[in-house]
Amino acid sequence: MKIQALGLCRFSYPAEGGFQVIHGNTAARSAALFHPDRLAQRFMWFEHVCLPGWAGQTDPDFTLLVLTGSDLPQPWLDRLRALTARVPQMQIVQEAPAPHRTICREVMQRNADPEADLIAEFRHDDDDAVAFDFIARLRADTGLLRGFLRSHRMLSLDYARGFVLSADAGTLSLHPRIETRLTAALAIVKRPRLPRSVLDFPHQRLTALMPGLTLQDSLMYVRGKHGSNDSSISLTSGHTLEMEPAAAAQALRQRFGIDLAGFQAVLAAMPASAS
Repeated sequence: MKIQALGLCRFSYPAEGGFQVIHGNTAARSAALFHPDRLAQRFMWFEHVCLPGWAGQTDPDFTLLVLTGSDLPQPWLDRLRALTARVPQMQIVQEAPAPHRTICREVMQRNADPEADLIAEFRHDDDDAVAFDFIARLRADTGLLRGFLRSHRMLSLDYARGFVLSADAGTLSLHPRIETRLTAALAIVKRPRLPRSVLDFPHQRLTALMPGLTLQDSLMYVRGKHGSNDSSISLTSGHTLEMEPAAAAQALRQRFGIDLAGFQAVLAAMPASAS
């Protein structure tokens, strides 16, 4: 059975809608998203948190579309191209501002493999991370759900064990969690020609919209928590896991390729306005 693993990462794309923070118009949204301090912060998290896990996937058969604005200014566009060149499975897609769900759906549909038996679609934020075996697990666990897809159009796969990596006043802290229906390490499984895609569904409501499987056996995600998050990230919802700080930092390196001390040094060197 051919299973396509297809993801979408929105990188400062000035969509019409799709944000918790409200801007007056598209120009105001672009100005906010492309502010140099904000972009410096997003690139820092993208390079040091997001990229290592994707670069080290044990199953390299995936596509991650990086959606950004057609007007992303230089030198940021060249920097994005240079960083994504480290991960051949990442493809930059530039689009003019458009309605959020419509453009995300169109981008995903253009890249869907019509020869696939099933497509495992996932979304990914540019300041989050997935474990090295995310694609391998996603493909293997999708195979286990074949029987359910005879009677259901779509299913969700939710990997609920991970970390919140918080930056507060220039200091990083690591919070092991079990929490369901986050954006990171969450996927839907569907047949190729179904028109709706993963960004059509509010992730918080997936259990009300389709059946699914939740797994919490392995650390599978890191969520970045910092000053430019569009939506709030809680440290009180879900379940707290007890881990010694040294063991948590070791797991962060071994499962995600993130050097906590090294990232702390990078964060400390950033100007206060951009950190």
